[in-house]
Amino acid sequence: MITIYQLKPAFQKILSPLVKQLAKQGITANQITTSAAVLSLDFPHTEILKN
Repeated sequence: MITIYQLKPAFQKILSPLVKQLAKQGITANQITTSAAVLSLDFPHTEILKN
């Protein structure tokens, strides 16, 4: 069975280009976290779940 410790390097490798691009644009990790939290609170109210 694969463990989280085995998955982490591959996951980081996949995310690295995106993280670098966001950093170039001046977007911080805290901004991503805050945005995700706000969007997750609003998710139940989206049209996707109303249908």
